[in-house]
Amino acid sequence: MTAIASAGGPAEYAYLSQVAIVRGTLNAPRIAVVNFADIAKGKATDFKLEAGDVVFVPSAPYRKLAQFGERVLGTFVNSIAVNEGRRAVILGAEPTQITLPFGGGGGGL
Repeated sequence: MTAIASAGGPAEYAYLSQVAIVRGTLNAPRIAVVNFADIAKGKATDFKLEAGDVVFVPSAPYRKLAQFGERVLGTFVNSIAVNEGRRAVILGAEPTQITLPFGGGGGGL
C-alpha cells in the first residue's frame, strides 16, 4: 500500500484494517478489503494497485469516542494546572469552574 504512504500516510483515526480497493467500472465494480495495518507491519503482502483503482480508508468506528476522551482528559489536565497555579499565586483561592465545550448544554465540572 505504497499509495497510502506516498499520499502522506494515513489520517489520524484511520481504520487501517478495513481499507477498500475499488476496481472496475461503475456498472461492475469489484471491491477488495485489505488490512493496511498488517501490510505496514510486514504480516501481509502489499496489494498491487492498477491504473484507475480507488483506495478508500474509512475512519475508525471509535473515532468520536477517542476524540471525546482526548478532550475530557485535556480539559481535566488544564483545570488542574489552572487551579494549582491560582493557589500558588492567591492564598486560599477557591477552585475555578471549568466547562467542557461539548453539545449545546455546556455544563461545568
